[in-house]
Amino acid sequence: MDRTRRCGEERRCFLARRILTVGGGSIALAMTALLAVPVPVLAKEVGAQYETELPSEQEGRRLDIDEAIQLALQSHPSIARAEEHKESAQWQYSSARRAAGPRLRITASGMKLSGQTYKALQNKPAYSEATRFLREAFGLPNGETDPYNQEYNWTARLSYPLYTGGQLEGRRKQMRYQLNAADLALENVRQTVRYNVQAAYYRLLEYQAFQGIHEEAVELLQEHLNQANIQYKEGVAAMSDVLASEVQLAKEEMRLNEAQRDCLKAMSALNQLIGLPLTTKLELHGELSYQRHEKGLSDYAAYALQHRADGMASDYDVKQAEAAKSTAKAGFHPTVTASWTKDVSGENLFEKRHGEREYLGVSMEWNVFDNGVTSANVHAAQAQVQMAEAQRKTTRDTIELEVYQAYADMVCAERTTRTTETAMKKAEQEYRIAQVRYVEGVDTNLSVMDAQEKLTEARTNYYNSLYSCNLAKAALERAVGTPVAIDAVRYAEAEQAGKTPTKAIQYAEIGKAADEPMIYSKEAYHD
Repeated sequence: MDRTRRCGEERRCFLARRILTVGGGSIALAMTALLAVPVPVLAKEVGAQYETELPSEQEGRRLDIDEAIQLALQSHPSIARAEEHKESAQWQYSSARRAAGPRLRITASGMKLSGQTYKALQNKPAYSEATRFLREAFGLPNGETDPYNQEYNWTARLSYPLYTGGQLEGRRKQMRYQLNAADLALENVRQTVRYNVQAAYYRLLEYQAFQGIHEEAVELLQEHLNQANIQYKEGVAAMSDVLASEVQLAKEEMRLNEAQRDCLKAMSALNQLIGLPLTTKLELHGELSYQRHEKGLSDYAAYALQHRADGMASDYDVKQAEAAKSTAKAGFHPTVTASWTKDVSGENLFEKRHGEREYLGVSMEWNVFDNGVTSANVHAAQAQVQMAEAQRKTTRDTIELEVYQAYADMVCAERTTRTTETAMKKAEQEYRIAQVRYVEGVDTNLSVMDAQEKLTEARTNYYNSLYSCNLAKAALERAVGTPVAIDAVRYAEAEQAGKTPTKAIQYAEIGKAADEPMIYSKEAYHD
């Protein structure tokens, strides 16, 4: 045994000297071969240290993709921003609606009176001496003003717009269409968040599959190394076979270490999306798999043009611009307002001693000439309409392009998956054959290493194609506008029937019966 080991060491040193004379590229390979024995131990120690340096939750959390999506929909900041934008649009719509109602305005002022003219008026008789004598004889006031140095005034005005030339109506429509677009923009953000969660979920499944591939590769190489050691001890195999096996094992352990790192990074990315602590350990439900689609490209494209929330939001952007144009045209028309006004003034607050006046009537205001300001505003609004229409066309073109690209990616990924699955099965068979031939002594160690490398590559390609399939399918769902919370088509139907945005949301909620009647109600339909 000692002689065999000594001969092996001498062969090892001879091999090192032989390779050192070749050149710089072989020197590195020779040094790797000479240090092959301790490498697996070092790799394991580094991996253990790496795991202890990365914190993680003690208890794992089981999670499926539907639960992950729901968590993200409840906590993702982009959804919160879209909801705040919708609330802002809601209040603006409420403001535009209430502008058509009555308004009551009260103003009050207080002042101190002084000056030479004021002092002279305070002591000046209101009548002549004869008139004052007669007024005193009949017991009438002498008409002289009492001295005072302060005065309070307050005015109450109640007004109601009777006609504004379409300004209030246009403003109300403009804000309503803005709210409609905000509702659909929120749904579009939800769909984007769902896609991002799906992509992160499938990515973590892919990396977990890669980790499993490298773990199995390490086990296979360890078994092969054990077999190579047995054959070397029996004098059947050379020491170079053992060294090559050890080098390959160390290389695969390094790959396993990298796969574990990728899993941790993908897990933290998914945790961030769904609102969990970054160090939460996730136990995903199921494995990476795929179900083929059943529809054609034309079906997906037609569905997308009808159901994409952002596409429908662009329609409301055009309507909003048209309503803004109508609002601008109101400057060409007069405004008629009914009002009631009461003015009271006195030395003390709310006192009527110095005066009281009350008005009730209708006023008209017509800006006959404004030097072309209204005309310029109308032309600017028309330009906004054209911009909105151009943006709508761009959005629809983008929708069609996204559907086409996602569909092409999915079809390509499906074909690749079938090819890689066949290649993986053949690689597994080739590895088994190479292993058996090596044990029987009819094939070389290099053939086994080559077969093992091909097997790892084939399995990696297979799971990578599975990930591509699932990602492309999720992208296609995003491209066609698969609803999350509301059906955009039902929402538009409700809005066109006259329902308020709130009622339209309730009608379009996912889970409502598709054949629910669209009944007009005067109480429910209020612009």
